[in-house]
Amino acid sequence: MLRPDDTSCTAPGVTFVPPVVLGPAVELAPGVRLGPYAVLGPGCRLAAGAVVRDSILWERVQVGEGAQVQGCVLATGVHVPAASTLVQEVRSG
Repeated sequence: MLRPDDTSCTAPGVTFVPPVVLGPAVELAPGVRLGPYAVLGPGCRLAAGAVVRDSILWERVQVGEGAQVQGCVLATGVHVPAASTLVQEVRSG
């Protein structure tokens, strides 16, 4: 299930592997890959080449360029630095 609302911004070249759920005002840069099982809360921003799968991102999470997030729960306001990898982590802002 993909649920981008009309306030989400998706760049060309974004790949979705269902199920994927997007909240309002999500920004996805070119080359982002989402899913399977990706949930992005309101205001999340993913930079170019970021990958999120099997994860829940709460409000306003930022994922840097080329970063990979797998099996994680990231709380409101968490920032994942560029080129980093998070696997099976829970982080709070």
